[in-house]
Amino acid sequence: MATMIQFDDSRTTKEYEPGLHHTFCLTDKTCGARSMCMFKAVIPPRTKTRAHYHPGIEINAFVLSGSAVITAGPAKQRLVVGPSTFLHIPADEVHLFSNESDSEPLVMIAAYSSPVARTCPRSKSTNGRNTDIRNEGEDNMKNRELIKRVARMTLIGFVVLAFPSLEVFSQTTEYPNKPIKLIVGFGPGSASDTAARILGEQLRVELGQPIVVENKSGAWA
Repeated sequence: MATMIQFDDSRTTKEYEPGLHHTFCLTDKTCGARSMCMFKAVIPPRTKTRAHYHPGIEINAFVLSGSAVITAGPAKQRLVVGPSTFLHIPADEVHLFSNESDSEPLVMIAAYSSPVARTCPRSKSTNGRNTDIRNEGEDNMKNRELIKRVARMTLIGFVVLAFPSLEVFSQTTEYPNKPIKLIVGFGPGSASDTAARILGEQLRVELGQPIVVENKSGAWA
């Protein structure tokens, strides 16, 4: 079902990302979004954000008014964005915004490739270190690959325990022969949800069937 939300009904926060005023309008909580969230962001005059990145989260934005300098990526690329400018920032890319105007704020509409405004796209500061994406991004990618390897090992252990004789199993049935539903007892964006989706992808590869993750809060009980 389509959902319409008035901007005035949304709450603005200055704590989500220092230097920016976020008004999250379309999220998992407000409209049941499953793969993205959309918000209005304002950077006040003479304001510079910290260097940061969003783990696994892409950013798309459209500038309504004002201008700012964006420094991003391994080469410290500098982009000047202004009205009617579209902007894309890849996942895990270190970046910062700087509004150098004395009087005009930068106003843009942006979207994260995650439905959870509360936690999932929470930015991570580089803590004053060199903002070279080859350092920050590669470390983050290594962590994600480690999670995938752990999930794969968990999957293999599950299959071995559940089906001690894979040869006999393969001869007696063609299961699975349809999409598999994986029920998670916590909401979207939770640690359990993230782990389930990583595991689901590995199951899809191993079993050759789509894995549908369904969130049912409290189902674990």
